[in-house]
Amino acid sequence: MLMTSPYESPPYDAPQSITVRAATGQLRVVSVWQAFGQSAAQAQRTIVHRKKNKDLEEMTVTFASISLAELTEIISRLNALTWVSAASLRVTTGGTFLEPGRS
Repeated sequence: MLMTSPYESPPYDAPQSITVRAATGQLRVVSVWQAFGQSAAQAQRTIVHRKKNKDLEEMTVTFASISLAELTEIISRLNALTWVSAASLRVTTGGTFLEPGRS
């Protein structure tokens, strides 16, 4: 039997995702989907939740097969929206998560 530590990374690449943050009551879900453009068809899962203690709402969308160039373009469109507090991209390469702007 193979045992793995709960602290190890999963043996697969998790899908890429985009997270959009806005002040509570300011998240505009339809506008987020419009910013995805044709790439919206590649969306696999969407999670929307509120961070009460930080007065923020977040929408995270994971994508199937989509290029890093497309994701970067979407992030640029989202960050240009005045109501967006932050839009971030999460991609995996070889089991390692890369989040621009974080170390």
